Amino acid sequence: RGLSGPRPDRWSQPGEGVSFPQGPWVQTASDVQLEGNHLCARMRRPDGFWGSRDCVFVQAGQTFDNDGGKFRVQTPTGLPGGTWITTARNIRREGDLVYADLRK
Repeated sequence: RGLSGPRPDRWSQPGEGVSFPQGPWVQTASDVQLEGNHLCARMRRPDGFWGSRDCVFVQAGQTFDNDGGKFRVQTPTGLPGGTWITTARNIRREGDLVYADLRK
């Protein structure tokens, strides 16, 4: 299945690429493809079998983990946990406050 390239509704603008994202997912991945900000791979599941192809939209500076054969964004140290991180960009911390642009 071919990729259509970066989607403008996922933060990055058309034609804007990101660096290859790091994290533990790399050690259990196969068939990896990064086109623009669209990353796809098959990752090994806990049962030892390969999961189906999973895709995510990558933002600059994000790192990922393998969560049962699916991508999961790693929360940077010092930030509160939760799903907010998956739609956040321009994250910064000032003292006890966290600032970020969030997508609806």
